[in-house]
Amino acid sequence: MVTLTPASKQRSTLETACRAAGFVPRVVAETSDLGVVIELTHQQIGVAVLPRSALERDATVTQLSLTRPKLGRRIMLVWHPATSPPAARAFLALARHHLAGPDAATA
Repeated sequence: MVTLTPASKQRSTLETACRAAGFVPRVVAETSDLGVVIELTHQQIGVAVLPRSALERDATVTQLSLTRPKLGRRIMLVWHPATSPPAARAFLALARHHLAGPDAATA
């Protein structure tokens, strides 16, 4: 995953949610800038969990609403659909099964 630094509230929320779901996220890149997180997703470095507001003008990534576990903010799991590597596809399958609501994207 690509994510914000450990100092951010969003990162602590993400880690808490992952623990509640029974896993520890494998962070491959971190930054304090949401724009950089989105760019790293575009570069297919990994998937990211972001607030919906960060993606309002970005139609080039696929978005999946996360409904379980309940998070303090409405955040989305995003990825670049063109050539996701096998590890990302496996993670996305697990996320769809364990975290997504009934309106989950199928991209």
